[in-house]
Amino acid sequence: MLHQKCYNLKQDLLSPSSYRPTPTIFVAKMGAENEENPSLAVKYDLSQKIMRHLDRHLIFPLLEFLSLKGIYDSKELLQAKYDLLKDTNMTDYVANLWTELNGGKTDEAMVLEFAKKRESVLEELSELEEEAQKILTVLEDPELIAALRQDKGQNLQYLQEHYNITPEMISVLYKFAQFQYNCGNYGGASDLLYHFRAFSKDSELNASATWGKFASEILTVDWEGSMEELGKLREMVDSKSFKESTTQLKNRTWLLHWSLFPLFNHSNGCETLCDIFFYTPYLNTIQTSCPWLLRYLTVAVVVTGQNNANVKPRNPRQSYQRRIRDLVRIINQESYEYSDPITCFISALYTEVDFKKAQKYLKECVEVLKSDFFLVSLRDQFLDAARRLLAEAYCRIHRVISVDELASKLELEHSQVRSIIEHQSDSSANTNAAASNNNSGAASTTAASEEPATAAESETTATETEEPEQDMHFGFKAKLDGESIIIDHPPFSVFQQIVDRTKFLGYESQNLVQSLAKVTSELKHAAA
Repeated sequence: MLHQKCYNLKQDLLSPSSYRPTPTIFVAKMGAENEENPSLAVKYDLSQKIMRHLDRHLIFPLLEFLSLKGIYDSKELLQAKYDLLKDTNMTDYVANLWTELNGGKTDEAMVLEFAKKRESVLEELSELEEEAQKILTVLEDPELIAALRQDKGQNLQYLQEHYNITPEMISVLYKFAQFQYNCGNYGGASDLLYHFRAFSKDSELNASATWGKFASEILTVDWEGSMEELGKLREMVDSKSFKESTTQLKNRTWLLHWSLFPLFNHSNGCETLCDIFFYTPYLNTIQTSCPWLLRYLTVAVVVTGQNNANVKPRNPRQSYQRRIRDLVRIINQESYEYSDPITCFISALYTEVDFKKAQKYLKECVEVLKSDFFLVSLRDQFLDAARRLLAEAYCRIHRVISVDELASKLELEHSQVRSIIEHQSDSSANTNAAASNNNSGAASTTAASEEPATAAESETTATETEEPEQDMHFGFKAKLDGESIIIDHPPFSVFQQIVDRTKFLGYESQNLVQSLAKVTSELKHAAA
């Protein structure tokens, strides 16, 4: 994984199996500095845990983020950056880091060492570029592109017969991609790996190249491309037959950590994160080797639930209510192993039903979220969704509540709560009125449809193009009565509870039958 002491073309640097963890000195210093009275940001910082499962190039953005936040000593972070990159081919940047680390002083021996390494890197770059250019010129030939087929074997045979290009020459693209990646040219590495995978039949190198391309797409901030590579990696890890189960566990652990980059930056990332993290093999991986990832699963569930609480999914497992129920169960199971204010908020709200404790944890969430590299952009969205969950849980056991009391629970102003309730009441009234008008005007609508309706069409178009502001709202009906809020609880019978609890049994039974059939088939195949 490009975190080696030296660059070695014979070693699989793009594979996570070759990763060497972050320097232990850096980890020890970060832990020791704040032992006596750590702030919430330091106490619940997951950077060190996450870094152990990342490529060195993916670690660097986290160190930059920590430098901006100022929660650790700046000199220690600078030393960490130097230790992280000193064995890469980014010689000029490493030299600048060394100079900054030593207070602007220069050293003759170090200057000569950096100059020698720079010359060596440029020489190797020139050699690899010359070798790769011969192949790339051929691969970009329009006639060749038109003659290519889906089968890699046929393509390689065609290249060898018509262009005298052998599989060994194709492997030069892989070596050059490693070198470019180690130089920080992630875009160039991504392009080279694309060409390499198109022709290579070496399964191990192809797997390594997929990890490298995934990292390159992340570091070039191409979230669409990285999501595509994430899908390929997931399919590869799930379908590949490993000699040892621990190897597959390690690969899944790496995949979960790397996936945080695109999943918290892509428009549909949180929904995809829930699908992956709740999938049984990956959920088992989280519980076995990285329970701290429950923080990210919790945020994703809460944030996606704000807009999808009433949406009926095609898969019953993807329903918001089901996800919340599963999340609460998992958090309670793993509480002895890992907890933070975000997971404790869910536990206090749904397991202990302790609203004061939930309020306390919600306040702490603010500090934790703004110091988390992956979650800082979702802070306001999570807090709004969490306040909604708190309001719904509290009002579920009340029929009348004062505005001041609810405002106190949610850490909102009196006027804000009144505005939310008034807005909900008006929206509900408008919806009912519109439904009534639609029903009463069905006949006139049919008649009017025969006449030109340009004005109506333009009005409809204008209405459709206007996007309403995303205001906070509660998931229950309520109205104001002076300084009190009257909550309208829908009738809910015991029979309905039974229906809700059993409606997924058919789906679960079908999954169980399919799992048993798969296991039986594998046993028969092994016996044969």
